[in-house]
Amino acid sequence: MAQTEVLFIADDLNSINVAWRHFAYSDYSVRATTLVESGMECFEGTRVPQVVVYYCNAASKNLINLYRTIREDPRSANVPLIVLADFQEQKTLLEYFKLENTYVVGISIDDSKLKEIVRKAVRKR
Repeated sequence: MAQTEVLFIADDLNSINVAWRHFAYSDYSVRATTLVESGMECFEGTRVPQVVVYYCNAASKNLINLYRTIREDPRSANVPLIVLADFQEQKTLLEYFKLENTYVVGISIDDSKLKEIVRKAVRKR
């Protein structure tokens, strides 16, 4: 079975290190960055991301910019976005924003549940 190409974006390296545990499996081929612009360059290569994951906590600043950028670019417009969010951010995102083709889940999500969401999101494409 082919690996799922994942683009992981967070605002800082600490956040990448914290959430990396979810993707330390052979099911995924993961590239990570702290810059939205660098992430978008991944859509130009041969290993195009099938799903984008963003780690969001109270200090996160790039989610809305990332969301707009991937939805406005034809190369990534249909790519699912999974947001790993702490409880307060999760609540805010679900109550106040309408995010298309986006899954907002808790940062402490069980690995098997996250794998299920990734599979579902990639199939829907």
